Amino acid sequence: MHIDGRAEVSETGSRANPFEAVQIALWLKENRTLIEAKYQRAENNTLEDLVGIVTPFKAQQKLIKEECKKQDIDIDAITIGTVHSLQGAERPIIIFSAVYSRHSDGGFIDMSPSMLNVAVSRAKDSFIVFGDMDVISGASDGKPRNVLAQYLFKSASNELIFPLNKRPDLLEICTTPRLINNAVEHDRYLKQLLDETVSQISLVSPWISLLKLKEAGIYDKMVSAVNRGVKVHLYSDMHFNTTTMNQHDEKKYMIFTDCCKQLESVGISVFVVKGVHSKLVMSDNKYLIVGSYNWGSAARTGKYANMETSIVYAGDFKEEISLQMEALKSRLVNLHN
Repeated sequence: MHIDGRAEVSETGSRANPFEAVQIALWLKENRTLIEAKYQRAENNTLEDLVGIVTPFKAQQKLIKEECKKQDIDIDAITIGTVHSLQGAERPIIIFSAVYSRHSDGGFIDMSPSMLNVAVSRAKDSFIVFGDMDVISGASDGKPRNVLAQYLFKSASNELIFPLNKRPDLLEICTTPRLINNAVEHDRYLKQLLDETVSQISLVSPWISLLKLKEAGIYDKMVSAVNRGVKVHLYSDMHFNTTTMNQHDEKKYMIFTDCCKQLESVGISVFVVKGVHSKLVMSDNKYLIVGSYNWGSAARTGKYANMETSIVYAGDFKEEISLQMEALKSRLVNLHN
């Protein structure tokens, strides 16, 4: 599960990600009945018996316990701790809280291969990673996080989608963010924002489709913004757009490159990024939209059209947007290599 949270350093020097802790607790509460039903024949089949939660940092362990307690999860019965607490303690489901976000690199996880080895090997059936997937996919070749990424991103079906809560750190700037749902609301809001943007707007979408952008009317709005002097930037992912069954797909590659060329021909700047999982819109350092909606390719009809949610934050987000842009630019790749 991709988490657009923010890693923080505690007073003790340990790291924590408050938003990630909230999402884990809410996901467990939402899925308690489903998990317990699946293991109804087991001797110990309560959620607390079936799930273990592991994280590299004690500060995150404390936060997860606090959030789980709020959701009526018995923190005395469930195993929540660092890797060492899981030595010899297998569970059907192991949740790994990675903590790191693009605000700070995840190098600590790579310092010892045993950290992830122990965590993964304790899972009998399912190993679920909650974290900033851009940090995981952006790790250097051969590093533990890179090896994990090869398994996590082997299939798009591995991704878990769950409604977002509000990020605590962003609420300090925007106390009343706006929630938008379904394809109609997302497209309407983006087109309005494209009309109102003064200087620059950046869209981050792991997949892009020229056909979908045109059908939704977003393409025309992007062109209009460019024509009045607005810098329109679109960030997308190479692997997701050009791969089928974990193999390079020449047909998909040609469709993707043609899409990029067409967008660039009308003045839209397209940047291809290694391992982008975020779905963001950033406008004039004033608006930051975070959610699960693939702005450049989402299904506008059918059963998936109404399953998307995003949160719109308005305020002075210069620092946050700068961090997001820096992280994206650090992983740019050449489309033609």
